[in-house]
Amino acid sequence: MNHRGNLLSLLRRKGFEYIPSSFIYYSCGYVLPFIEDLIDAGVDVLNPIQTESMDYREVAAAFGDRLFFHGCIGTQRLMPFGAPAEVRAAVHEIIKRTEYHDA
Repeated sequence: MNHRGNLLSLLRRKGFEYIPSSFIYYSCGYVLPFIEDLIDAGVDVLNPIQTESMDYREVAAAFGDRLFFHGCIGTQRLMPFGAPAEVRAAVHEIIKRTEYHDA
């Protein structure tokens, strides 16, 4: 049984009525060395890809066929200090570079 199966079994044994069909993992910072383990554990969505510490292009190229990403906009510099045009440009760039996802 994989880690996801173990996790789902544990949730059922503990009496959880709602068992999620997707697992979203939230972590700030540099988690690149752990992403493979997160996928093995059943994580479907990584939130966020903090661009101040990881290059979303690298993460998407390595894991984009097995993982969805939520939030790839810099929240420490770009969002609070960038001009609206800079934020828009960053959003369009991320959509363009990650549009190969089926979802």
